[in-house]
Amino acid sequence: MKVILGLIIVVFIFYFGSIRGRDKAERLAEVDGTSISYVEFVSDYQKLLDSYRQMYGNQLTDSMIKSMNLKEAAFERLIGRTILLKKARDYKISVSDEEIKQAIAKYPAFQREGIFDVDLYGRVLRQNRLSPEEFEDSQLQMITIKKLEDLIKEGVKISDKEIFDLYRSHNEQVNLRFITVPIADIKKTIKPSEEELEKYLQEKSEQYRMPRKITGAYIALLGETYGKSLEASPREIEEYYEANKAAFKKQDGTERPLAEVSGTIKQILQTRKGMVVAQTEAKKAYEIIYQRENFDAYAQEHKLASTPVEFSENEQAPSPFSSIDGLPAEIFSLKKGETSRLHADERGYYLFKVVADHPSYIPKLPEVREAVRRDYIDQEAQVRAKAKAESYLAQLAKGATFEEVAKSAGRPLDQTELFVPAVAIPKLGNSAELAAVIPELSKEHPLPKTVFLVDDRYIVTALKERGEIDDKDFMAKRDDLRKSLLTMKSALYFESWLAQTKASMIEKGTLKILKNPQEF
Repeated sequence: MKVILGLIIVVFIFYFGSIRGRDKAERLAEVDGTSISYVEFVSDYQKLLDSYRQMYGNQLTDSMIKSMNLKEAAFERLIGRTILLKKARDYKISVSDEEIKQAIAKYPAFQREGIFDVDLYGRVLRQNRLSPEEFEDSQLQMITIKKLEDLIKEGVKISDKEIFDLYRSHNEQVNLRFITVPIADIKKTIKPSEEELEKYLQEKSEQYRMPRKITGAYIALLGETYGKSLEASPREIEEYYEANKAAFKKQDGTERPLAEVSGTIKQILQTRKGMVVAQTEAKKAYEIIYQRENFDAYAQEHKLASTPVEFSENEQAPSPFSSIDGLPAEIFSLKKGETSRLHADERGYYLFKVVADHPSYIPKLPEVREAVRRDYIDQEAQVRAKAKAESYLAQLAKGATFEEVAKSAGRPLDQTELFVPAVAIPKLGNSAELAAVIPELSKEHPLPKTVFLVDDRYIVTALKERGEIDDKDFMAKRDDLRKSLLTMKSALYFESWLAQTKASMIEKGTLKILKNPQEF
């Protein structure tokens, strides 16, 4: 049932959401006189977010939401839906009440034993915070847009050549001959001079810039430390065990007896109690150190270790402080001798002091010679390997045979044997660039116009032969291929039509984007 409800919500989001009776003051866009308000956007965005939460559950994080650009997606769909409804009115597309009723009755989520149930219909809508009027209006809009979509797609046709080309791309085998130029072989021949390394460092100086660093010290007031002197009573241990039995199960699923885990529970409870003491002591330490500026003296007086620590700019806080949000930013905002505010994690409380501030700088060659030398050789080897491969290609383009070029270059000549073109190419590796070129190669034009970098070598290749097409297999699959291709081509055609319609409306001024989704 949850999956079905999720699908209903996704469909609802894509096509629908009331575009009437909202607050028109906060306009985000205007489509041929119809305003899109902030209220509508928030409603659509929230429903889109809810649908993803149903799909991903607790795995949906804030960073995932940001990476998916859900705000932009909701805004674009809202604009697209408004454009489609406007165009449907222009084409005088109408939907009857009977069509709406039939569409609603077909939803499995509203059926019992295959029959529409009015009570179930109302309950499902209430669970999803929808009124019957809202959902029925959504159906009206969905059917209207579907009719427009079908009308637009009517003009899409599929030729016999397109069907054959699709079959060939998935079934025809090819055999490529090739010569490789390994970059590793070229690296062995490169012996850079001191002058070349100096020049390279000057050209790539920012690549080797040393980050600003802060050398500091910290004192830690940990729950575990203070908890060692505290007691956990047998009753407390037993209550904790009863409340957390699931955490102490064996691999086979059976529960560990209390006697077996009481020592562990005691440590947990001691640490919990110790955290309360640590918090009190940490607040006291912060207040005194802040007022008297006596970080080192306080640590010495209270027998707290002052431990060295180093922070690098634009990097995470060093272990074990990576879970403390905003710590590096604060440390780099402090001056030498200043103390941070009080920080905490699951282990305890911390105070940091800046001991030294080391500014960013461009190092001299002796400091980074090995890195510069390695990078120089890597770059130079790739340049030389590509140039060598391109020289082989030029010879082939002028009429030389692969055998002649391979012999002259002292390189082995090989072939893939017959395979169905894909990103993974036998004996060569993965290359989307080469895979994209293979369909263009023919007996008359077997040679690509470029060489290809695959893993750590450059490839000079050409078509040697194409396998035979199985005509019987093609005829057997022809109708299914036509349907698949028509579905794919129709979808692309409709998307293109909508994009062109939107661009045309923007150019004419009938579609006005008043705010960017990133501003919301």
